[in-house]
Amino acid sequence: MKKIQCLFRGYISLFALSCLLQSIPILANATCPDGIFGFIRVSFGINDGQSDIPLSKNETTIINITCSKGTKIRIGLSAGLNYNNGNRRLINATGDYVPYQLYGNYTGGIEEWGDTGVGLGLGNTHPALALEKTASQGHGNIAAEVYGAAQTNGAADGVYQDTLKMIIISYTGNPAVETIEYEGDIYIDLLVGNISCGIDTRDVEGFGTWPQGADTGVVSLGVITVSCKESIGTYSLGIDAGSHWNALITGKRHMNQGAGYMPYTLWTDQGITEWGDLGLNALDTNYSETHTASALQNQTPTGYRQDFPLWGETLITQGTGTGYYTDTVIVTVAW
Repeated sequence: MKKIQCLFRGYISLFALSCLLQSIPILANATCPDGIFGFIRVSFGINDGQSDIPLSKNETTIINITCSKGTKIRIGLSAGLNYNNGNRRLINATGDYVPYQLYGNYTGGIEEWGDTGVGLGLGNTHPALALEKTASQGHGNIAAEVYGAAQTNGAADGVYQDTLKMIIISYTGNPAVETIEYEGDIYIDLLVGNISCGIDTRDVEGFGTWPQGADTGVVSLGVITVSCKESIGTYSLGIDAGSHWNALITGKRHMNQGAGYMPYTLWTDQGITEWGDLGLNALDTNYSETHTASALQNQTPTGYRQDFPLWGETLITQGTGTGYYTDTVIVTVAW
C-alpha cells in the first residue's frame, strides 16, 4: 500500500489552524440575494502528460446563482494570472506552464468564456464575451456550466494551478442599469505525471476571531480536496493529532500561543463524527497513528476532484489568554 501526506496547504505543505477567517466576499442585494456560497474550483483531474485533455464535460464545474425571476446577468471570467498570447495558462512549482481554455454554453453553442461585456469600468482582461443568463423560475438557481480543455501533451510532472477573477453583474431597464452581484475567485487545478493521488487544502479556513469565554460551537472550516486515479481502488483520508496533543485535555488537539493552549476538535460532519487517523496503519505499516478517532475509510476515487467538508469546534474559557493561536496537522491519503 502507499500513502501521500499533506501538511495542509497545497500538495505537500502546511495547514495551520488559526484565528484567521478568510472568505470570498458576497455582495448581497435585492436582485440576487442568496449570491454564491463557498469556493469555486475547476479541476482537470490527473493526466499522464502523454496526451491533451480535450474539451469534455468531465472537466467542468457548475456555478449556481440564485436571483429574482427575470433577472438578466452576465458572468465574466478573467484571463487568469499567467495569460500569454491568447491562452490562459496553469503553472507548477518549477515554472512550467500548461495552456488551457474555459468554455460556456452560449446561445450559439459552446464558446470560449471571457469577461468582455461585464462593463462598470472594471477592465476586461480576456477578449471572449462574458456569459449571459436569465433567471426563469422565481428564486431558483441559474446554473452556468464550465467546460475545460488543456494542452497537457509533453507537460512536465507537477501540480499546476491558476486563479481567475469572476465578476457577475445584473442588468435591468433600458438603458440598462448594471449592478455588481458578486466578485470572487475561481481556482483551477491539474495534476500531471505518474501520480496516483493529490491533496489540496487551499479551501481550509481558520476559526475566525472569538471573545473570551465564547465556545465557537461547530463551525465549517472549508473542504479538503483529494484527486485519485480510479485504478488505486478505495482509499482512506486521515488527519493526525497535531503538534500539541494532550497539552491541556487528554485526547484533544490543541492550538498554541506562547505558554497558552486552546483545545479544539475536527469533525467530518457537524459535530457527530470526530476526524482522526486511526486505521491508516492497516494500509501502510510504516504509518504511526496518533489520534484515537478513525480516518475516513473506503472512499471510492473518481479520477477527479472530490471535496471532503471539514468542521471544527474550540473550547474558549474566560481564562484563555487573548492572542493568535495555531496548530499544524498532517493529512494523509493511504491506499
